[in-house]
Amino acid sequence: MRRQCQIRVKRIDHKSRFRLRCRSAAGDNPIGSRLERGTPMPEVKESYETEAEAQAAADKLQAYIDEYEQRRKPKRRRKRG
Repeated sequence: MRRQCQIRVKRIDHKSRFRLRCRSAAGDNPIGSRLERGTPMPEVKESYETEAEAQAAADKLQAYIDEYEQRRKPKRRRKRG
């Protein structure tokens, strides 16, 4: 199954701070409460001091989203004929 949303770590401009972004069919968007599914979402800050810290948060959030997507049923294809 294809992921609906991929969490990526992006550098903020030329500074040494990092931010999490959601890459989907709609484009590259900031992380927000719209990604919250039935259970509480992992803690996400506005920006992170180190890339390792941001990557750890991205991994937690990606696992959270993948868990929800795994529970969704695949779309049923219509038979032609």
